[in-house]
Amino acid sequence: MPPRANLKEFHRVHEDPEKRQEGSAPENEIRVTARHGQHSYITYAIAVLNGEDGKTKNDTIKISGMGGAIFNAVNIAEIVKRRVVGLHQITEIASESVRDEYEPHDRERNPENLVVERKVSTILITLSRQQLDKTNPGYQEPLPEDQVTEQEKREPGETHTHREGRGGRGSRGGRGTRGARGGPRGGRGRGGN
Repeated sequence: MPPRANLKEFHRVHEDPEKRQEGSAPENEIRVTARHGQHSYITYAIAVLNGEDGKTKNDTIKISGMGGAIFNAVNIAEIVKRRVVGLHQITEIASESVRDEYEPHDRERNPENLVVERKVSTILITLSRQQLDKTNPGYQEPLPEDQVTEQEKREPGETHTHREGRGGRGSRGGRGTRGARGGPRGGRGRGGN
């Protein structure tokens, strides 16, 4: 067996963006990433389900995520279910092989690129106003209507306006700067002066 390569001697080769066909997915399929915030995905999903913001109305959306994005995908689906009445859900989990390619910093020392294959967990959450397969182990019935708060209807092109934010603390929230001991506002801890 050849000696194991030290990854510190390599840097990752980034995929050519033209090879990735991001815009080729159907409008009702949402691929969630770990780096992007959840709000825009939620807004987009609701717009597709309701036919708002120039989107074609669709009774079904599919939310998918890999690795660190699984958390975001689940949160997005749960929030959408609480904003749109009557959504059936099927959740499917799987794993996918991903190949990462690395180039050596020094070609004389390491003449070959290094390819690392790894397994990544994936999730696909289907939300639909139509009845889904109840025998599927990942099936969940729609939430009771009293647990759903309909998303406010917006006129085309109307944007969400930010007011004071959570708890009236300003647009970005926040609690002040952290002091030397890591507690809020000067490190005094909770309730201490």
